[in-house]
Amino acid sequence: MNLDHIALITTDADPAFHQQKCNDIARSIGVDPGIITVYSFARHPNGPDQGCFDSHHQVWNDIVAKGKKLTLIMEDDVVFLKKTPFDFYASFLNKSDDWEVFYLGHRPIIWDTRLVKKTSTPGIVEVRTNDTHAYLIPLKTAHKLAALDWEYKPVDIFLREHTTTSYAIFPMRAIQCGKMFTPSFFNGMSERNSQYIRYAIQKPLNPFRALFYLSFVVIGQPWIFFSSMWFSLTRRHPK
Repeated sequence: MNLDHIALITTDADPAFHQQKCNDIARSIGVDPGIITVYSFARHPNGPDQGCFDSHHQVWNDIVAKGKKLTLIMEDDVVFLKKTPFDFYASFLNKSDDWEVFYLGHRPIIWDTRLVKKTSTPGIVEVRTNDTHAYLIPLKTAHKLAALDWEYKPVDIFLREHTTTSYAIFPMRAIQCGKMFTPSFFNGMSERNSQYIRYAIQKPLNPFRALFYLSFVVIGQPWIFFSSMWFSLTRRHPK
């Protein structure tokens, strides 16, 4: 299976922003920026939750209409922490036929009883998560999601509730990172923390494992904050 469709969702209609964002993404995932399709939407009159859902839903419908076998979908505040070429996780996707969603960045659900699980592939975990800023779906998942209607809930929760098997890169490679001190900025920081907290508190509780993963959270806070600040200050943001 090859990556044959890349979608960038944005509410910014400025072509200059589109070009710069596509160039940033292309460098991070090792593709030609010309293959990234920009889906630009006006802000929804009923608010951001329905607007975000409708934008993803239209992309899912477009995937189905065009028969795209594998699509990477990203939102316009995504930032990659390091280069993440498709080859990094392609072998896992090709040998696993049960997956429905694959996240390049994710917020593990702390209270979900379905724990984070390591797989036989280093750097890949099975996880339950709320996040839609950078994820891959195969055509079968697009068919399922496109057939459903708005359920008055955020699209990340909708995606989790209507899929059962999802995997992610660990540690994550893609985060949200908007303007300084905006919800997007803080979401990116909390995503990076939650991936380690989820490992630390999973049952049965192992004190050594908990200490090991919580140390990443405690010791890593200055790096997480200042790297997020750097990304925020050096990237162009949507209006």
